Amino acid sequence: EKIRETKPQVIRILLTGYADIKAAEDAINKSEVFRFISKPWNDEELLFTINDGIKLYDLKEENIKLLEVTQKQNEELKKLDKLKDEFISNVSHELRTPLNSMNMIMSNIKVGIAGDYNQFPEKLREYMEIMEHNNSSLMLLVNDLLDIFKINSPDFKLVYELADFNDIIKKELDDMKIQFETKNITLETILGQCPNLELDPMRIRQVIRNLLSNALKFTNFEGKVSVITSFEDNTITCKISDTGIGIEPDFLTVIFERFRQVVEEAEGKPTGTGLGLSICQKIIELHGGKIWAESEYNKGSTFIFTLPVKTQ
Repeated sequence: EKIRETKPQVIRILLTGYADIKAAEDAINKSEVFRFISKPWNDEELLFTINDGIKLYDLKEENIKLLEVTQKQNEELKKLDKLKDEFISNVSHELRTPLNSMNMIMSNIKVGIAGDYNQFPEKLREYMEIMEHNNSSLMLLVNDLLDIFKINSPDFKLVYELADFNDIIKKELDDMKIQFETKNITLETILGQCPNLELDPMRIRQVIRNLLSNALKFTNFEGKVSVITSFEDNTITCKISDTGIGIEPDFLTVIFERFRQVVEEAEGKPTGTGLGLSICQKIIELHGGKIWAESEYNKGSTFIFTLPVKTQ
């Protein structure tokens, strides 16, 4: 026992003449003995046991060294990961200003600051539309990058207030109404009676907007999107379903990972930044809830998230 306390790495072999097996078992358990040999012993057996003990000792020493190397590498990787995050965040901030400036210039041109936009040559207007689209895509990427690093920062805090969850759903649906109408998609809402709860309205709207945008993006013309809310066991549940292309089973476990673009991987189609679902997951988890997806490939998907309602 003393050897175990002072030199725990040492391999301990017990040689005993005690007839009391219980006493030997106690000694083995208390001192974590590698091997137990009773007297009288066989020299060959003893040497074989010692050699086994030496091999085990060498293996443990090697494992300790490997662990030290691994820990050092992990620390280096953490530092590099932090530097990478800081770099991307700084670059994103730097990109935001010129992108906003470009958006403002293009918007001013379209409202006539440089003359009647409709009188511009057709090719020029076509180029303007391409520029506007690409600028918007880049702005989306920048905003998502800033969001993902912001919400994963240890300093990030939600801004809680008492809110009506169904009202948040309705506001987001109103804002996206024209987009659904453009694709002639039927929008079904079944909003169950839900109590007010403490949440961050801006961030929850962001989750709903991302999920609705995905449903809209992957649902063909004249498809259907459903939004259903319910309350049970002090938990609000929200389900957003679509009749879109669905998600293959192999991808369901990875769709919430950062920079994952499942449809792009499966079919070669661009789907966005690959950050939206990761942002949704983080926001819901910060609220103490859960989020997951269910899908049948080529038949549609359902994204479900829950929010706990704290009782007094």
